[in-house]
Amino acid sequence: MSDFLKVGEVFICPRFATDCSYTYDNGEVDKSKLDIGRYKSEVTHAWTERKEGGWSRPRSEILDVDAHDPSRATAPFVVTNTEMSGGGTGHGPGDVYPDGWGVTAKRLNDDNSWNPDGEEIFFRQSGSFTNGVLANELSRTTLKMKVTMTLKVE
Repeated sequence: MSDFLKVGEVFICPRFATDCSYTYDNGEVDKSKLDIGRYKSEVTHAWTERKEGGWSRPRSEILDVDAHDPSRATAPFVVTNTEMSGGGTGHGPGDVYPDGWGVTAKRLNDDNSWNPDGEEIFFRQSGSFTNGVLANELSRTTLKMKVTMTLKVE
């Protein structure tokens, strides 16, 4: 039996309370998505400012990506997607790293019901990645979720 999480499983990870940061892309912080173990509380966003006549200068700013939240230590998350991906090659011959088991999960409401706006986190359970979470850092729960679907017939 694999220790990898599967879609639909509900789990708790105490590490999510202290080892998370918000994701960012091109200077924009996204507070709906979390990374684990990748950044700490600040990152430097750097770019080059260019003006007419060929003048340019390097610019940078510190982005606050701190996402520490003690309530995450006991918050249930449900797995919404899994994938074996992310591998590639490095800078030299034989510098190859394998794919890893990637998990996307969404935080549930306090009453364990589905929250479409819940925080989303992505982490890996295998491979050579900085955002790894081991099976012994997770507590799987026996929580059962009720799913309601509406079918519209035209």
